[in-house]
Amino acid sequence: MSNWKPDKNSEISLYKQIASHIREQVKSGELTRDGRLSVRRCAKAYDVSHITVIEAFDLLKSEGVLESIPRSGTRVSGNAWQRLLSNTPDWGKIALSGRQASNDEYWAEAARRANSPDTLKLSGLSLDPATFHPEELFENTIKAVGDPVKMSKTAYEYSIFGLPHLREAVVEHLRQYGIETDTDSVIIFNSNVDSMFAVFNSLLRPGMNFFVMEYDIITRTGIVPTFGSILQSIPLSGGRYDFDFLRSRVKRKESSMLYISCTNHIPTGYTLDQRERDDLMDICNELGLPVLEVDTYRDFWTERPPQPLKASDENDLVLYRGNFSNMTYIGLRLSWMVIPESLKNRIHDVKIQLFGSNSTLLEEMAHEMLVKKHYENYMAKVRSLLPARIDALDALMHKYLDGLAVWNKKDIVYNVWVRFNPGIDTNRLFMECPGIYFGAEKAFGSGSSHIAFSALSAPLGEIELGLKYIVSAAEKQQF
Repeated sequence: MSNWKPDKNSEISLYKQIASHIREQVKSGELTRDGRLSVRRCAKAYDVSHITVIEAFDLLKSEGVLESIPRSGTRVSGNAWQRLLSNTPDWGKIALSGRQASNDEYWAEAARRANSPDTLKLSGLSLDPATFHPEELFENTIKAVGDPVKMSKTAYEYSIFGLPHLREAVVEHLRQYGIETDTDSVIIFNSNVDSMFAVFNSLLRPGMNFFVMEYDIITRTGIVPTFGSILQSIPLSGGRYDFDFLRSRVKRKESSMLYISCTNHIPTGYTLDQRERDDLMDICNELGLPVLEVDTYRDFWTERPPQPLKASDENDLVLYRGNFSNMTYIGLRLSWMVIPESLKNRIHDVKIQLFGSNSTLLEEMAHEMLVKKHYENYMAKVRSLLPARIDALDALMHKYLDGLAVWNKKDIVYNVWVRFNPGIDTNRLFMECPGIYFGAEKAFGSGSSHIAFSALSAPLGEIELGLKYIVSAAEKQQF
């Protein structure tokens, strides 16, 4: 028996200290199965009364760690180890019983590649630094913010819905898109994910029909099923989305919602023209269908896109979401939403419960970026570089993908959407190119035979290297 003794000055009862010590001896193997324990010897070794030892033994017997044997005394039970293990939480089992639905193995592998420094990343949210120099925007913003007195004051400000002067700047910023709103209707969130979950926790419910554009990545995650809502994909047919599909599926007595990205849809790169947007708004007004419009890639264009749905929202059907990080640098993760009047109190309440206050330092940076026109000037520079970038990328794709796949050059702005010939399994391509991060079939839906990658994130040399590996794997499938 060890020289351990209970601490008589501790707030923990002596018998509980002794029970804990015996548990550890069983776990470590110092006390083995059938090992005998004597009340008299333990009392002497621990310098406590017999009664205290008996209390400790009784506690361990109730847990199944010890057992009494007639005429033999007390011993370690045969299943003591299993009993002790059962007292240790099975976090894996507990986690799987939680509310959030799990992603599949593809997403686990994609997340691993996205976070590995050794991965060739053809997909990502940051712009190619060698071409677009996002550090210039960052440096200009930091210089603009650079008043230490102002920043130290901001650091202690409390912002739940967004600093008032930032919301005013966002209101002014949105006017260029044709959206007229006020500061009370704008809420600032720390990230796109925060804003999305605030809306979903506010509105989604079991049995609700949740309409999305076919191939949208949200259909392949566990987010919407977590709320018990039913995903329904609007089909892409003949190169256009069939929004009349909504008329046949939306019933006024059923709760429904439309989640849509009208400009530079991820992953297809599709941008709705003015007629499509007008027709879609007519359908939504006719059906009374609420819309979550995600417009996070709007400022990437070679031809200015039509105005957002929110700009023609006469019946307050549209929640509008925008951000900075998808268009500048990922570290500035602030997102904003324009909320219909009837939803303000609900979204406010849910945001307070889920996320509390925002990062005021990031909000101050965002404010300076808008009011000093750093963002506007930077995006104008990016757009001036897009035509040459798209031409170079299209030439690379012809060099490596001709005869294997097809794509639509007019849809290449932020994202590249490539359809391989029948017989080429893009999930296999993904698994056979373990050092490359790109989107494969499992990200978009069964039978899509597509891959997707960012047109603007990686340097062209890295995109070329990635295409070589992907094409090599695809050619092996053909022969």
